[in-house]
Amino acid sequence: MNDGIISPKGLRDEWSLLLHTFLDDSSEAKKSDEMITQMKASPLTLDQIKGMRKDLSSKRKKMNQSIEKLKSKIEQMSNVVDNLELVGSDTTGLVKEINMLNNEGEQISEEIIVLDQKIKKLHELQDLMA
Repeated sequence: MNDGIISPKGLRDEWSLLLHTFLDDSSEAKKSDEMITQMKASPLTLDQIKGMRKDLSSKRKKMNQSIEKLKSKIEQMSNVVDNLELVGSDTTGLVKEINMLNNEGEQISEEIIVLDQKIKKLHELQDLMA
């Protein structure tokens, strides 16, 4: 696109890729097909893309805040475990809870990565349309 003109076919292809990126994670094939058909029938405007990107960014921000809360809980619980070990008390329950919180944090991190990919695709689409 050196001449600055955006071809309808190129935008359609980008839109199709964007749709598939969003819907790859969905396990409901029927809903996905319906959404693809509906979204292909109604092309997005630049403002709609900006709105979607803003919503995803806000969701990512909330997820990052959740990770920070988990990190804080894990640090507090680790300190309690250290203190309990000093006095010879059982820490099994706390260690299990820390592991559970770690797993939850990993899951949220993976979701953030997926969101980042979606935001990147929206940004690329927005750049093509601008």
